[in-house]
Amino acid sequence: MEMNRREKRKDKKNRKLYKEVASNDTEFNSMLKIMGVLLVVFFTVYIAYAIYNGDFAAKQKETDPEVEFQDVFILAGTTFNMNKEEYYVMYYDRKDHNAAAIAALYDGYVGTSNEVKLYLVDLSNKFNATYILGKDEQLNKTPKDISELKVQNPTLVMINNKKTTFFITGMDDVSKYIIDIVEKSREE
Repeated sequence: MEMNRREKRKDKKNRKLYKEVASNDTEFNSMLKIMGVLLVVFFTVYIAYAIYNGDFAAKQKETDPEVEFQDVFILAGTTFNMNKEEYYVMYYDRKDHNAAAIAALYDGYVGTSNEVKLYLVDLSNKFNATYILGKDEQLNKTPKDISELKVQNPTLVMINNKKTTFFITGMDDVSKYIIDIVEKSREE
């Protein structure tokens, strides 16, 4: 059963054609795989972006509620630059053992009907370090501007029209003063 020449040629052509088809088939499969991976990556990025932007979250009302800006903590360098005419600034170290007591005093003060704003300055913040009274420095209870300000932990200062009108230091004195304000406010 030998093949004749014609059959051999035909068989050779068929094998060649089969290889071309198989090669084209492999390229097509590779191209489909690449397209599939690209689509998966595209949709993954799209979904992540949509989730990040809140497109899948419940839609909010057209008008957002007012956002209250919390400006409780300030830097010591801004002591004389606040937008209020009259306000208190309390300097204390948040890492100190009295920090919880100062926070309680602040909460008590804020809970009153007193309209004078109270700002807090964290003396453990490195940006406030230059305003801490050094061992060889004198305490100036009437600083006229920020260059003259030096404080201890804790200190309470009242500023009126960009000038120091009240200055007390020490936990006992600061506590007594704030507690007196809170009690007077409750009596009214």
